Amino acid sequence: MKDKMPESAASLTGIIIAAGFSFRMKTLKQVLPLNGVPAIVQAVKSLQAGGLHDIRVVVGYKSEQLIPLLQNLDVTMLINEHYTEGMFTSIQTGVANLSPQTKGFFLLLADTPIISAETIPSLIHAFQNQSEIVYPCYQGERGHPPLISARYIPDILSWQEEGGLRAVLNRFEDYAVDVPVNDRGILLDMDTPSDYLKLCKYCRVDQIPSVEECEMLLDIANVSPEVRNHSHAVASVACELGGRLNAAGGRLNLSLIQAAGILHDIAKGEPNHAQRGAERLADYHEVAEIVAAHMNIEVSSAEFPTEREIIYLADKLVKKNQLTGLQLRFSFALEKYKDDPQIKQKVLERLNNAQLIKEKIEVLLGMSLESIGLEHLRGK
Repeated sequence: MKDKMPESAASLTGIIIAAGFSFRMKTLKQVLPLNGVPAIVQAVKSLQAGGLHDIRVVVGYKSEQLIPLLQNLDVTMLINEHYTEGMFTSIQTGVANLSPQTKGFFLLLADTPIISAETIPSLIHAFQNQSEIVYPCYQGERGHPPLISARYIPDILSWQEEGGLRAVLNRFEDYAVDVPVNDRGILLDMDTPSDYLKLCKYCRVDQIPSVEECEMLLDIANVSPEVRNHSHAVASVACELGGRLNAAGGRLNLSLIQAAGILHDIAKGEPNHAQRGAERLADYHEVAEIVAAHMNIEVSSAEFPTEREIIYLADKLVKKNQLTGLQLRFSFALEKYKDDPQIKQKVLERLNNAQLIKEKIEVLLGMSLESIGLEHLRGK
């Protein structure tokens, strides 16, 4: 191995690859939120937090959606016109545009955006100690971003065989070093909806899934379009009621209401679907508790309704995806089970609970629900 002069972050560049199709995610994963920002922005912030100043982002597919997100981040944007030919062309695009002063570069995929601020300096330290290819490792497994010496740029640009960058670097394994880091984020990508949810859970501060997380959960559960439409209508009605109650002095969590509304029927079609849905949502305990209660509820004596009561009522005010009245909503079930006293009694209990919650809300708002303008939610 040739001698190397010590390097600092000033002579190193971060390359972020964000040009792919997101086939398995079924939506543009670079714009999905993480830590309150789009994933591509989070990837940039991860490298900046590690001390890198020269960051170059390679875009391709749907670049028109990504470029506005990057314009104020002090990064260089590179467009790969050949992104349809595979990720290695994006790597080559990034490498080909490095400054002649660059001594090495980090290669980070946009779908591995959560990197600890301590990881980058650890890799730089190993690079300074005459390592030419440095891999971060968590519990013995290599992750991203590797730090690669600029001396391998010609090999990367001239490579035309199968295997992409992995095949190139495998030729120089004798010059590689693994650096243990306490950073599980180096292994967490977001190729699929399940991956995205795991990553959200890893970096989440609270226990309420975002709308995007809710949609991924519905995707994973293969929820039908009809149930989705109903759930979104319930969420809309519930948020409207929650907002009005907060304006009247309530302290309802509208994010919790929205998430629970979208997810309340995630197990629809399964036996005891409310409980089964709650079990699927165990990682989000507040949402799970509401989902478990959306079919059978004990109405509290408190003046203000709870989030679970709001969802319970909203679900009863929406038939399919249409706003309806409680009597009409329950009329079919009452007719269907008129000769089955046990089931009919359960239906009547659900109707009574919905009416109690409705009356509680009407007292607080000083008007009937029929008169407060929920018609604009009809058909959502």
